[in-house]
Amino acid sequence: MDSITVVELYDLLENKKQGIYLVDIREKFELDSGYIKSAINISMGKILEYVEEFKNKKSVYFICHTGSRSSMVCRELKSRGVNAIDVTGGMMVWYMNMFPVSKK
Repeated sequence: MDSITVVELYDLLENKKQGIYLVDIREKFELDSGYIKSAINISMGKILEYVEEFKNKKSVYFICHTGSRSSMVCRELKSRGVNAIDVTGGMMVWYMNMFPVSKK
C-alpha cells in the first residue's frame, strides 16, 4: 500500500503541489479538534459512495485520527482501482508537529 508521512503531506501542501486531493475520513464531531483546511470531509462510512469520483483523480490522500482507519480505507479502495495513499500517523501526528489546523 502506498503511504506518506504527515511531514511529507505538510511539505506537499506547503509547496502547493497540484493534484493534492486530501480526504479526512473522520466523523464530523472529530473535526471539532481541528482539521486541515484543504481537506474535504467524507466520513469512513460514506467513502464507498465516492469510488468512481476517486478513480478520476491522479491520487487521493486519506487521513484519519491515528492512521488506522485511513489504512483500512486505502486497502479497500486500492482493490477497487483507486490510487489511494494513506497518511500514516494521521491527525494525531499532525497535531504533535503543531502544523496549522482550522476550526469551525
